[in-house]
Amino acid sequence: MSPSAVYKPPVPEKKNPETPTPVIPPPIPTEVPVSPAPVIQSNPPTIQPQQSPSSNKKNTPQTILLIAAGLFLSAVVMAAGFAFGYFLVSTILASSTDQPSVNTGNRPETVYKNFTLVKENTIKVDGKLHTDDKGVGLQVNPMEGKANVPLSLTASKPDKNFTRAFDDQYSVESLAYNLSAKGAADTARQGTLVFPAKSPDDRLAVVIDNQFVGILSITPQDGKLTINSRVDLPGGDPAYSPKDTITVPTKYMVVRPKKSNLLPSQTSQQITTRGGGLQSPNHEETLESCGTWYHNYCWKNKEASIMIFFDKKTNLPYPFIDLITTSKTALDKYLKLGFTGANYSKDNPLYIVVGGKEAPYYSSITGNIYVPVDTLENSNDSRTRYMLSHELFHWTEDETYAMTTDGMSGSTFWWLEVAAENAAYQVDPQFINNNLEKYGRTETQGKLGFLLEPFNWVKGEEARYVHGQSLYVGLCNGGQGCSINQDEFVFYINKAGNPFEEASAKERFMANADDVARYLIGIPPQNSKTDAEIPEAVKSGKLYGDFIHGKQKGDGIEFQLSKSGPNMARSEQGVIITQTIPAGNVYPLRVSNGANGPDETGIPLKSGPPIYLRIDAGQNYWVKAGNNAPFDGSGKGQLMLGPIHDKFGLDSVRVNAYAKSKSSEFHAAVGIVDLSGDWFGQDVEIVGQENSCPDTSVDEDSKYRDSDPFLDILSAYGTFIKNKDDPSGRTLEWKQDKPIPDFTGTILAKAIVGADDIRVSYMIDIPKKTSSLFERQFVNYPGKKDTENPIPAWGFAVIPGLSLVSYPFWKNRRKGLMFIIICLVLVLLVTSTGCGLKNIYGRIDGLYIFTKLEYPEKDFSYPTNGDTYWLLSEGTGTVKMDIFSISYVNLFDKSKGTTEQECVTTLRYKMNGAVQKDGIFTPADLDLGGSNSE
Repeated sequence: MSPSAVYKPPVPEKKNPETPTPVIPPPIPTEVPVSPAPVIQSNPPTIQPQQSPSSNKKNTPQTILLIAAGLFLSAVVMAAGFAFGYFLVSTILASSTDQPSVNTGNRPETVYKNFTLVKENTIKVDGKLHTDDKGVGLQVNPMEGKANVPLSLTASKPDKNFTRAFDDQYSVESLAYNLSAKGAADTARQGTLVFPAKSPDDRLAVVIDNQFVGILSITPQDGKLTINSRVDLPGGDPAYSPKDTITVPTKYMVVRPKKSNLLPSQTSQQITTRGGGLQSPNHEETLESCGTWYHNYCWKNKEASIMIFFDKKTNLPYPFIDLITTSKTALDKYLKLGFTGANYSKDNPLYIVVGGKEAPYYSSITGNIYVPVDTLENSNDSRTRYMLSHELFHWTEDETYAMTTDGMSGSTFWWLEVAAENAAYQVDPQFINNNLEKYGRTETQGKLGFLLEPFNWVKGEEARYVHGQSLYVGLCNGGQGCSINQDEFVFYINKAGNPFEEASAKERFMANADDVARYLIGIPPQNSKTDAEIPEAVKSGKLYGDFIHGKQKGDGIEFQLSKSGPNMARSEQGVIITQTIPAGNVYPLRVSNGANGPDETGIPLKSGPPIYLRIDAGQNYWVKAGNNAPFDGSGKGQLMLGPIHDKFGLDSVRVNAYAKSKSSEFHAAVGIVDLSGDWFGQDVEIVGQENSCPDTSVDEDSKYRDSDPFLDILSAYGTFIKNKDDPSGRTLEWKQDKPIPDFTGTILAKAIVGADDIRVSYMIDIPKKTSSLFERQFVNYPGKKDTENPIPAWGFAVIPGLSLVSYPFWKNRRKGLMFIIICLVLVLLVTSTGCGLKNIYGRIDGLYIFTKLEYPEKDFSYPTNGDTYWLLSEGTGTVKMDIFSISYVNLFDKSKGTTEQECVTTLRYKMNGAVQKDGIFTPADLDLGGSNSE
């Protein structure tokens, strides 16, 4: 059986539904966690008659009588055997536990529900033992600086259902007593209860919430049974009780076993586990039974300092080894740190009730810990251990603080909660991460905990638990940003004080907001806890603070916003952020696009168009953009953080804005990156070519070019603008804004921002042309210039096709492969026909693909220092030129006709690119007629 399996006795198949076969519990296996011994059913053993193999034969009356007599005798013998086995097993199980088997014959329908008040005594808090007429005494020591208001010692009598459950097991030797207090009397959190013990066999029974019962391991000393009882609160506010529980004061009474073998002894039932399954792999713990009743089971550790109660109706898979280990680990750590209220022992046990919903809970009404069943399913998970450790520190605090008054609202309530958080962090640093995971996006009244004022707590809220992070950074020794040190932490808890009632401590806490912002962006604090543990959650920032996440919707983008409301307003451009930050707080904001979103987005999403986060000038914040190192943006001018895109931009941008001594406002905007403007190819490297033109040799050093001629021409005579028919903003179209001299062809170009890359494509159609100007230029070239009609300074610019392919676009570089191949289409054809070129026509197609987009300013300052808006990189280009040439067979004898040739050239190259301000590149910048020399 695996340690996590539910132990259930095997049930034989029922042959007769009217006479079920009894369930006989097998022996309890060793070294395996099992449920406590099951209750023996009261059904008598039933034997099913076995059919004779010869029953199908015809029998005589005498034979039938003999068979009947034999069967009757066999039945008697077998029934006696089963009865003896039943008695033997029951006796063994009863003697192997601290208490007897239940007398099922007197089982009541309801148990442990009602206690009748007998009397209530008022006891002074003066350190003296005060006894009532039954000899039961109470001693409560006064606390320095507290009101020490008298307490109530209440005696009540259990109803008949309770006593009937004890009939064959224990006799009840006293009334049930509990301590209670109201208001200021709650400052006394513990008293010593003394019961007279008339027999050395007497024991104390504890009754939890009038439902759960357990037998304590305390034995009589000098004729007395003594227990340190917590002071409970009758009629406490149900808002401070775990959900779905009945929380009433814990009661104690004296009981006496009716059989000697029922006394706790070294032979008591034990369950030992050594790791495996849901248990911790390296610990060993022993559990002992402290009661099995009609209604509940009770288990305790071997020291009897921790007791666990649960309803029999609860189907539990294992006996709580991890729950006890976690509790011992936390309380032992608190004791080691010096917190006196964490003292626990068999005289002052910790009671844990399996019940409630949602999360572990400490009830200041009863002084008990409540752990939901579903929490136990992950009892060794760090999240469960974190929540339990937090509640155990409240159990510790309750020894000195008036939890029901201090823990209701205000500054002390805030202190008690953030102190419990930081005490838990010292048990296991992993709990720091658990805090961010659980409370990083929790809200109170529509606000994140990060945006709620410190030193205050609203009844029933959870959002401010995240303030434990700020105290963690400020809980240190020596740094100028330290709020309090460790010695002060222990001192204030043990004396029921609040360090933040002092103005100087508050000022230090708020002034340390910049260090908290550093820490939450992933950098160790500078002025406070310099050795702070950086939680795993901080590395991604996905689990806390506000978020704005872009995802693809159709061809466009949809922004998902965290739910903290009106501080983020949607606009036509994107999202406008206006956030008030209270003094001493940090506002975390994360902006992402596509697959790298917050966990709330569920399955991975595709990116929409690239987006940006623009932050207004003059604000205090820390920034982490993608994989870049975090930097301090405080006091800087406007910043443009982007592009944000999971494939070709920054995977996310995180900002931790903060306010120190006074509140401030954070202003920013998120929008879609605008790639309108002039597009250029840069740093071109020829990586391949295919052509049907005459071959020529190429200098390998001339494969690299500064620019791309075709994008230069597009920028000189037009620009890329948003396509008005595409509301997504993904598509840009090229719009010609200047005429190309003597060019009647067609140019179509567009840029598309896809989910994985950015693509620019164009088509240049060069029509046939018989212009006299065209012929005149070539008739005079390369011979003597026509003095009456000289070639214009812009040379080939008036020639369709040549104006697009033949100009020296690479300045300050030698002629190279691209120039040679382009000119080859023209020059070689011209010279091969005796310079008789009549016309050229054809088509040029280009496609450039870029897989990275960057903002040009390394410090993200906005606007840019130059005219470049965005940088494109990691690009590839393919240009195909399919050119036809028509030339005279004999230039000087045109009657001989013409000839036509086709030259197809394909270029492939690597390149970068840029998007610049429209209009900064003009036709004059093309330098169409100059030399290519160095």
